[in-house]
Amino acid sequence: MGSAWGAQKVRVGVYQNSPKVALSEAGRPEGIFIDLIEGIAEREGWEIEYVPGTWADGLERLAGGEIDLMPDVARNQEREALYAFHQEPVLASWNQVYTRQGSGLRSMMDLEGKRVAVLSGSVQERQFEQMAESFSLVVEWVSLPDFDAAFAAVSQGRADAVVTNRFFGVRNAARYGLEDTAIIFSPSKLYFAAPLQSAPALLQTLDRHLRAYKQDSGSLYYSSLRRWTVDEVRTAMPSWLVPVVSGAGALLLASVTGLWVLRRQVAVRTAQLRRNNEDIQALATENARLYEEAQAHAKGLELRVQERTAELAALGAFLQAIIDHIPNPIFYKGPDLRFRGCNKAYEEAFGVQRASFVGKTVLELDYLPFSDRQAYQVEDAQVLVEGSRMAREAAMPFADGQVHQTLYAVSGFRGADGQPSGMVGVIVDITPIRDAQAALKAAHDEQEAIFEAVHSGIVLLQDRVVRRCNGKLEHMLGYGPGELLGTTPQNWYTSEEAYQQAGGIIYSLAGHGATHQREEQMRRKDGSLFWSRIHVRALDPSDISRGLVGVLEDVTTERAAKEALRQAKEAAEAADRIKSSFLATMSHELRTPLNSIIGFTGILLQGLAGPLNLEQAKQMGMVRDSARHLLALINDVLDISKIEAGELRVACEPFNMARSIQKVAAIIQPLTEKKELALHVQVDPGLDAMVSDERRIEQVLLNLLSNAVKFTESGTVTLQAQRLEDFRVDAQSERAPAVQVSVTDTGMGIKEEDMALLFTPFRQIDSTLARKHEGTGLGLAISRRMVELMGGRIEARSTWGQGSTFTVTLPLHAQPNPEAA
Repeated sequence: MGSAWGAQKVRVGVYQNSPKVALSEAGRPEGIFIDLIEGIAEREGWEIEYVPGTWADGLERLAGGEIDLMPDVARNQEREALYAFHQEPVLASWNQVYTRQGSGLRSMMDLEGKRVAVLSGSVQERQFEQMAESFSLVVEWVSLPDFDAAFAAVSQGRADAVVTNRFFGVRNAARYGLEDTAIIFSPSKLYFAAPLQSAPALLQTLDRHLRAYKQDSGSLYYSSLRRWTVDEVRTAMPSWLVPVVSGAGALLLASVTGLWVLRRQVAVRTAQLRRNNEDIQALATENARLYEEAQAHAKGLELRVQERTAELAALGAFLQAIIDHIPNPIFYKGPDLRFRGCNKAYEEAFGVQRASFVGKTVLELDYLPFSDRQAYQVEDAQVLVEGSRMAREAAMPFADGQVHQTLYAVSGFRGADGQPSGMVGVIVDITPIRDAQAALKAAHDEQEAIFEAVHSGIVLLQDRVVRRCNGKLEHMLGYGPGELLGTTPQNWYTSEEAYQQAGGIIYSLAGHGATHQREEQMRRKDGSLFWSRIHVRALDPSDISRGLVGVLEDVTTERAAKEALRQAKEAAEAADRIKSSFLATMSHELRTPLNSIIGFTGILLQGLAGPLNLEQAKQMGMVRDSARHLLALINDVLDISKIEAGELRVACEPFNMARSIQKVAAIIQPLTEKKELALHVQVDPGLDAMVSDERRIEQVLLNLLSNAVKFTESGTVTLQAQRLEDFRVDAQSERAPAVQVSVTDTGMGIKEEDMALLFTPFRQIDSTLARKHEGTGLGLAISRRMVELMGGRIEARSTWGQGSTFTVTLPLHAQPNPEAA
């Protein structure tokens, strides 16, 4: 057959997109497009020259006229301006997103911040970029030269998802361990594309052969589809073909029979039969021609029915794939209000199978309460008749055994004749939304309660105008409820200058995300002054117009106390040396009367001097407890005074350190049992002999354990002791063996800003703790000085709200202290 196109060599681009077009492992072009162009070339006498490359290479070569045809090109306005196309499509396809199995990516919103692989320069790339922009998604695009590279990138974790066509996806997903998603878009038809200025005869030749192929169910076109696709290519014979063929056959048979009868009469009517025979022969010829035309027409109709059926099947599969990937349960009913189908989400939500579900009415669904079924039936009937929409919230029992809050929406639709044709329903599980709303309300109520219960004044300012404040601030400034709203803080300051200065500093710091803190003298409504500690921070440092939040504390009393404390501290320090000298010589005189008080009150409380009534016993107990507390205080004061006066003697005698630790633990045990605390003691088995002051070491450990028990309300107190081989107290000291003892508790801990005060005499980290636990503020100071006198070191670390650890490290062989001489 002669070629309708003048050129005998056709240059065809090839890239990797199996099964449509690809290079085999042996490097030979293959696929549906390759089968078709080779079949056409064989009929036309063309010589095919394949030009391999990437998709982008092929389009660039096509635009430059370096190749004559590029297969597998979707047609759109942009490409029609660049390339020429024939009219008869080769294939119909659509695009779909694939991900690794079990990735959890199912919808467009799941792709936020993900890496998406696309074919470089493809229509899928541009279309999907536009879709991502319409959803305001931030996606990292990974452009690759072919789909094999794109699928490999997802399989190997270098990308999270890939956009491909349905042919490549269906054929190759399992090979790369990928699965499809609900993201399906852009149905399209695929063609051969030619250079824009190419000869029209080439494209016309392609159209002619494609139309001929599609009319013949046994053609190369259908055999190639059967070979390369996983979908079965079906053909069907029209129902009218059999009677048409039978009628034509019967007519032919009648003609043959008539011819046989006429021949029997040849002997008597030769001339007449010859004429009749000629007429019958002509009629038979005409009947045969009509039969052939009817057969050809029937085959053409059969192919068109096949093609239309295939298109409808592809469209049905496309729509079913979409609905099955929608995460919300969907159902649809016919005009008789019987279910015609549902999606996978409906099956999973209610634990039903589609086959057993179709054909039933809602009244037959036993997994729904009967009263609800009746309500749904009435509503659905109304929606169907009116062709309207209805949406409401409904409580529905799901297959997980829980009743879910849902949004139930149905919509009726009509057919071309205007009559009710059916309805579709969507069920959206809004249980997480309702739970979130309830949690949000609870959090709001909780924050509102805290806002009003806090002891500090809180204010929200916008443009230096009070938008909201709590009752504590109103009380602090002397205003009534609601009086401050809409006013400026100017009247709170002692002068206009102070107001402007504070505003300038606060706003300059807030814009950088910093919290401004200062103490300022402020004015109440009645004109009286007070000192306030102010903390101010921007709600959003990047947008100061959203407002500032301020916290105000009345520190008038605190400042007065600090001033009094400063004066007292100065007086105490001035008398410190006199006090130390005096107390060091008054040890016996101070302790003797207290010991007498404790002893005599003990005799009275034991009834040895006669019975006491309840009130007397109570009062005597208070006297004894006060005397004991005073004795402990005097002992601590005497110890610190002796230390400061250089009169504390430290012994250096051998003793068993492990035994001393057990002794101290035994003393503390009743206190831990009283508070229901767990006491753990862990001593290194190799720790025994030590040369130091046994009594002072036990005093230090007893103080640390007592503090740990005192400030721990629940949990554990742990003492650990181990031997160290290379301890030195400072950089100038030589390394020597040592023992390290750590006391750890799960108590309230110490704030970071209070750590510097831990070992300061007469100081406690919190006045409220001092009142609760009746501390003197000397225990840790004494312990530190004693440890240092014995050549050791004491350290502390703590996390507020979680507990503290105090660590004492002492040399195994202490050196005599010069101060003890």
